[in-house]
Amino acid sequence: MTVEDRKYLWNTYNRLMIAIKERDGFHCRWCFSQKGLQMHHKIPKRFGGDGDPSNLITLCNKCHKKAERRFWRMFGVMPSRIRFRFKIFKFRQSFAREFNLTKVLWL
Repeated sequence: MTVEDRKYLWNTYNRLMIAIKERDGFHCRWCFSQKGLQMHHKIPKRFGGDGDPSNLITLCNKCHKKAERRFWRMFGVMPSRIRFRFKIFKFRQSFAREFNLTKVLWL
């Protein structure tokens, strides 16, 4: 990918971001905050969502985190770092059971 291609993609993304924020009135669609605005995919890319404006919504930082957590709870999807910590915890539990340890090492 050339530098010109990267610039074109970046400018296209910025124009899309501004258009979505303008459509939503430059405020969070959930709490109406005007600080820390981000674009949120209603259907994440990893589940077939795309960059179409109908799939995008403007949310503030806090509401974006809430939306992601809600999606994880609804569909049983965890981000990779949480999944990794959970695997470590499960390994520690099985290790403790195997050697009859009374305490399980927590993260």
